[in-house]
Amino acid sequence: MPYRPHLVSSTTRPIVRSLVQKVFGDFDPLRLDPYLFFDAATSMVGTLENPTLDLDPSKPDTLDVITATRAGTATFTNANGLIASASPNTVRVDQTQGAELTPTVYQNIGYTDFSSGWTAEGGTLTDSQTQAPDGTTPVYELTENTGTSRHRLFDSGIPLVAGQDYTVSAYVKKVSSGRFFLINSSALNGIKGFLNLDTGVATLTSGTGTIAVTNEGDDWYRLSVTAQATTTNGFVYMQLQNAETDVNYTGTGASMLIWGPQFEEGTTASDFVANTSGNPKFITGATFGPRVPMILVEPSATNLLPYSEDFSNSAWTKNNVTLTADYGIAPDGTNTSTRIQYSGSSYILDSFAVSDYTVSAFVKGVAGQVVRFGIGANVAGGADFTLSGEWQRIEHTGSGGTIFFSTFGGNTATDFEIWGAQVETGSVATSYIPTSGSTVTRAADDLVISGSAFSSFYNASEGTVYTEAVGRGYFDFNSVFAISDNTFNESIYQRTPSNNQVLVVIDGGNVQASLGSSTTPTGTLVRRAASFKLNNFKGSHDGVDTNSDTSGTIPTVDRLYVGASASAQNKLNGHIKRLIYWPYHSDSL
Repeated sequence: MPYRPHLVSSTTRPIVRSLVQKVFGDFDPLRLDPYLFFDAATSMVGTLENPTLDLDPSKPDTLDVITATRAGTATFTNANGLIASASPNTVRVDQTQGAELTPTVYQNIGYTDFSSGWTAEGGTLTDSQTQAPDGTTPVYELTENTGTSRHRLFDSGIPLVAGQDYTVSAYVKKVSSGRFFLINSSALNGIKGFLNLDTGVATLTSGTGTIAVTNEGDDWYRLSVTAQATTTNGFVYMQLQNAETDVNYTGTGASMLIWGPQFEEGTTASDFVANTSGNPKFITGATFGPRVPMILVEPSATNLLPYSEDFSNSAWTKNNVTLTADYGIAPDGTNTSTRIQYSGSSYILDSFAVSDYTVSAFVKGVAGQVVRFGIGANVAGGADFTLSGEWQRIEHTGSGGTIFFSTFGGNTATDFEIWGAQVETGSVATSYIPTSGSTVTRAADDLVISGSAFSSFYNASEGTVYTEAVGRGYFDFNSVFAISDNTFNESIYQRTPSNNQVLVVIDGGNVQASLGSSTTPTGTLVRRAASFKLNNFKGSHDGVDTNSDTSGTIPTVDRLYVGASASAQNKLNGHIKRLIYWPYHSDSL
């Protein structure tokens, strides 16, 4: 049934507004961030002001007002995070990954046994059979020479992300009295943390960050410093000092024991993870909030690979590769993943005739290992992707005619699972299109509210629309919504979040208003509101006012396209979390 309006009467409206003002102050969806209200368990704005249309994917019955047209099936992600099939002519509600609450953490030191990548300066490093805090051996003894210099170990090959918080830590035990242990990283804003090996007292002497020390027993201490990376090339120094000052000094042969160096994302030192791979090693995975239901609207797309899951087919060329079909549980919940094992210089590839395209596939393997994947003229191209330990979709955009997994580049994974390969034209990967013997085309999502369903909520003279949407790039006139007569000549629309047009109004083929904002990076949730009536057009972008327009007329319209432009074309190619309409200008709310 159509979504029926439940409007506040003119008699009660002053009372409603008074209540809203008492609780929130002056309510204006263009000035405030309405997300704070609408996502509440019981929205006072929704209760008191009564929008006449509220498309909320978390409440499926609110989508019944939409007429959905899409020939054939298409995929979406269900509430369990599995790839599932949507029936023809249905609104696809994609359960997108919730917000990242804690990031993935890696041991970013490639050789924690100091066997490679480390340089000893002003001293020597030797093995000691003294037990480490976890009871293992060996640990490592750094002994200063008698020269006048710094007496230290350093590693300069740690890849970092500028602006990310990192914590550097190590375990240390006194051998000689009167010495300090220093952790120093020029890559972390020049932070320097000292530990007095006689007293166990730690001091931060340089840089903006924090320092912590824990007594591990048996005279072992763990010292850690935390700061923000200022470069992408990580230097870390661990050294002996004869005072709480980082200077050259004349050594006397003093020494200390070091074990368990760790360089990780975040502000807390995790349990030590040994690593001798020469690459970052997975410690913990990211944690996410609950999945978020969003309307998925995409244009038509074709998977140009005839065998998206059967990698044993001769269409895929293999070199030094062992495949095991039906190896594990795939992203769709079936036992159809393929295990791929490399031996020597290896690759698996498929070729086709296409120029500009995006390739994608699902992969799963040992967290922290790297797979080389992509598309190009040959297998030397592509990009490196770090595995998380769970299924993840990776994608690469380029030119050429070969999709491949290979041992080129920085690949370190030689045993992992693959599933659901896809090649399509364009610069982004759309939802997965399974194939089995031929290419497959997924039809576009056509979502419209028209006829009595439209007239039941729409006010021909004024209105306010609030949206929360995520776009995957800007192509032509792809839009979050369009209110029109099926032409651009009579239309009110909002472009994709990665475009700056919050509100465009066209009447009689002439632009009446064009309200812009700053653009937003692709893949970012954007909250926008737009109000329109005769000679009064306003907009906002994430709670910040856009420009306004005080001259213009309102077009004659008869439908609302969800995730499409004024003539049902130019699909959003993204997600809509919320679309709300009030039959009033914001000045009246």
